[in-house]
Amino acid sequence: MEEIVCDICFEEYNDNIRLPMQLSCGHTFCKTCICDVKSRHSILECPHDRAVDNRDVNNMPRNYLVLDMLSQFEDYKKSQSLPKNIFQQTPYDRSTLEMKIEETIKNSKDYPVGFSGESDKQLLNGFGVLVSENGEIYRGEFRNGKRNGFGVLLNPGYSSFAGNFIDDQREGYGLQKWMSGNSYIGEWSRDKFSGKGKIYYFDGSLYEGDFRCGVKEGKGIYEWPNGSKYRGDFANDKFEGYGEMIYSNGDVYEGNWKNDKRDGRGKLKIHGGHEYIGEFKDDQKHGKGTMVYSDKSKFRGHFLNGKKHDRGIRTSPKGSKHEELWKNGEKYY
Repeated sequence: MEEIVCDICFEEYNDNIRLPMQLSCGHTFCKTCICDVKSRHSILECPHDRAVDNRDVNNMPRNYLVLDMLSQFEDYKKSQSLPKNIFQQTPYDRSTLEMKIEETIKNSKDYPVGFSGESDKQLLNGFGVLVSENGEIYRGEFRNGKRNGFGVLLNPGYSSFAGNFIDDQREGYGLQKWMSGNSYIGEWSRDKFSGKGKIYYFDGSLYEGDFRCGVKEGKGIYEWPNGSKYRGDFANDKFEGYGEMIYSNGDVYEGNWKNDKRDGRGKLKIHGGHEYIGEFKDDQKHGKGTMVYSDKSKFRGHFLNGKKHDRGIRTSPKGSKHEELWKNGEKYY
């Protein structure tokens, strides 16, 4: 999917006829294009700055940085793995935790403010119910005066939780439900989502994957009610890294993301049969790229904010090529 292309022909570099060769001015083009330019002119001028290079093409140095980048891209592509099924086997099923919460809510009016249950030398040890002045209710296990073990925690008007506690903090596995309609089931650490888990949103959306310190971090899958689906890397609650987005209209994007937007290199398959392979910025085609149309014709060139811009090469379905010039999506040559 990755492409590093020559600025003359917009073909992808390789270690054969499209070998990246560096001119004396520092600019790099493929060997085929350099040979072509030199064969048509008495001197070899750089297309960018018109600097003259009198060396024989075979004596020009290869751009090993570009070759190394090509190798890195291949290694990078092989290392990417899109998640399929994140969630693991769990110690409690959701229905059991739901039942514990409903049972506690049903009996909550019968619990007096304060503690009722087992205690030892003025420390809470064993099973009991603790009702705070602010209305918070905990029903479950205590050890050494703190919530330790399995329990249910109700914050009236805000949330309810059923799961494991260590030293008054949610730790291990549990289910949290909010009055907003959102819910989380999965692993906890130090009172925050950490590990594997699922968030069910009130609008029907679902996230399943990795969490760290209360935010989506790692690999995960996010699904929307309209059928759109993202699977890939997350960081700080956002799409960040490598991922695939299947849109509800049938478009499919696979590539790099930054701050919830397509950014970097990627491939966009458009539902009408077109395909774009190249660079993105702020969710738009931006930089060097190739459009492959449903009739098998191609445009290789530059894009600016989603539109063709500057120089490009059009290839017909039969293979003939001609140069085009564009400005903000308008062709003028």
